[in-house]
Amino acid sequence: MWLPPRNDIVFNGASPSTAQILGRIEREGRAWRQAGLLKGDLDGVFAGLARWGLGKFWMG
Repeated sequence: MWLPPRNDIVFNGASPSTAQILGRIEREGRAWRQAGLLKGDLDGVFAGLARWGLGKFWMG
C-alpha cells in the first residue's frame, strides 16, 4: 500500500517519523497475527519496539 507519508518521503525528501514507522510495524504485525501468518506471543516484541522508539531500549 502506497500511503501519502511515503509519497512525501520518496518524492519530497521528507524525513520519516520514528513513531510513525514503529506504529506501522506494529499495525502490520498485529494484522499478520490476526490473519494467522504469525504465531506466538508478539506483545513482547511490540513492547520492545515501543521502548526502542522512546530511546529506552536496553539489553542486559
